Amino acid sequence: MKLSALKEKLSVSNISSRLQVVMRRFPLALCFLSALAVILTYLVVTKNGATRILGTLTYFFSIGMFLDLLTSLWAEEQPERKHRLLAKGISFLILAVYCIWLYFSDITFDNMSVSFSVANASWILAIVICIPFVSFLREKDDVKSWHFIISVLLALLFSFIIAVIMYLGILGLTYGSSELFGFHVSDTFIGVVSIWCLLALACLLFFILLPHGEAKHNTSVEIPRFLQGVVKWLLMPLLGCY
Repeated sequence: MKLSALKEKLSVSNISSRLQVVMRRFPLALCFLSALAVILTYLVVTKNGATRILGTLTYFFSIGMFLDLLTSLWAEEQPERKHRLLAKGISFLILAVYCIWLYFSDITFDNMSVSFSVANASWILAIVICIPFVSFLREKDDVKSWHFIISVLLALLFSFIIAVIMYLGILGLTYGSSELFGFHVSDTFIGVVSIWCLLALACLLFFILLPHGEAKHNTSVEIPRFLQGVVKWLLMPLLGCY
C-alpha cells in the first residue's frame, strides 16, 4: 500500500464509495462494531457495571466482528454461494451456542481458571492470525498472501495513527475550551471519546483500508525464498497448532 494510494482512499470524494464497499464486504462486522460501541458507551455513561447479559453481548459482538471479517475475506474467494453461506452460518452458530453456554454457566471473571482463559485467548488469537492468510489457502505460492499481510499491517498502523490523532485532537480542543470558558471535562466524556475514536473509528478505517479486488490479489511483490520458507514452514504450522 503506497502513501499515494492511502491518500486516495482517505480523500473526501472517495470516502462515500469506500463506505459502500465496506458495507457490502463486511455488513455484520459493521453491525457488531456499532453494537459494541453502543454497549460500551452505555456502560461508561451509566457507570453501573456490566451485567451478565451485557458482558455476554460484549463478548459476542467483539468476537463476531473478527469472525465476520475472517469469513467474509474467505468467502470472497469462494465461487459457490452455498459454501459461503454454510461456512458463515456454522461459524456464527458455534459462537452463538458458546455465548449462550457462557451466559447460563457459573463462570465469571473472578472464578475463571487459567486453562479456560488460555483456551479462549488461543482461539481468539487464531481468528485474528487467520485474517491475513485465509483468502489465499489455495494459492500455490505465498506472494499474494505476503502482499496482503503487508497491506493489512499498514492498514492497521495507519488506522490506529489516524484514530489517535483524532482522539488527541478532540481532547486538546475540549480541554482548551474548558480552560477558556471554565467548564469541567468529565471522565465520562473522555471514556466516550475513547470508545468512538480508538475503537469505532479505528476499526472502520481499518475496514476501509483493507485491499479488495485487484489490489487484494497483487502479485507484483517479490518475496525472498527465505521469507517464503519462514511463512510456509514456521508461521503456517504455528497457525495450525492454534
